Amino acid sequence: VIPSDLGACGYFRLVWPAEAVGITRPDWQVDIYRPQDVRIGMGARGLAVRGLNLEGLDLAVFQRVGSSRQVDLVRALQAQGIAVVIDVDDALYDIDPDSASFPAWNSRGSATHWSNLEEACRRADLVTVTTDALARHYARHSRVERIVNGLPEFAYLPEFEFPRGMNGPHVVLGWSGVAASHPHDLEAVGGAVAAVVASDPEVSLKIVGDASWAGSVFGVPEERLIDGGKHPLNEYHRALWGTDVGLVPLADTKFNEAKSALKALEYSAAGARVVASATPANVELSIETGISIASTPNDWEKAIRLEVANVRYARKHGWPTVAPVRHLSILGRAEEWAAAWE
Repeated sequence: VIPSDLGACGYFRLVWPAEAVGITRPDWQVDIYRPQDVRIGMGARGLAVRGLNLEGLDLAVFQRVGSSRQVDLVRALQAQGIAVVIDVDDALYDIDPDSASFPAWNSRGSATHWSNLEEACRRADLVTVTTDALARHYARHSRVERIVNGLPEFAYLPEFEFPRGMNGPHVVLGWSGVAASHPHDLEAVGGAVAAVVASDPEVSLKIVGDASWAGSVFGVPEERLIDGGKHPLNEYHRALWGTDVGLVPLADTKFNEAKSALKALEYSAAGARVVASATPANVELSIETGISIASTPNDWEKAIRLEVANVRYARKHGWPTVAPVRHLSILGRAEEWAAAWE
């Protein structure tokens, strides 16, 4: 298993699933390689690969294949009888031009380019994806398995800490992210967040990430903002704890239409109620967990006010504010990954 990076993408889609498969299939040998340790070049005898042990190898799992050399590696492994799986978790063919990721996948002089990924997926023995939209684009050959995102065990708020009881009227809304990754997404709420905060002195907004930028886009004054800070992946989920209503606004784009419901799931695991944009994956999660869906600024304001009221009502009666979603974990989906790879 060779992730494309050691950030969120690499861990959620390859590293943590591979670790889970190693637990559920103890008779398998599952090796996880750091991407920087695998080198692909051209030698005297053609393609040369360093840092990857091919002896006895049955299956190689990659993600976000971007360079032509990586496509050559896919072809070379298959020529030796080694099966190849490629995982894709974003619509890299339709990135917003204002996104910080756009140049890496759209510059023809770039080392990574979306056309190389599509070529690799055409050649792959199997493509794994998070959403139906990605399956339609990257796996027109139908060699595909959709495996939705799960969460690592440490992402879940311990059940004994789930908010309940008489905790007072103060309610914390929450959003997490950075400006570079969310061009135009926050604008989907219009003035909804600002209106709720302005009309209810017991509501504040907690930002994990770019606090000043997000607060400005949402229209929330600084004195009503809680700066949750920026955190590495191993600390990020704990930083979401203490949020009562998680907000997941997404612009109406083809890129977001293909996104998973990971952000909404993360807030649910943190013990928060959730209002999310009406992407297919969010709507699907809503059917399973009851998160609120909003499509217009008016919908957003109504949904946020309703969820604030729900939080207060649950506290008044001593109930948890949200049902646990521990069954939606990576470990719980380990057999899905194992069966696909098998």
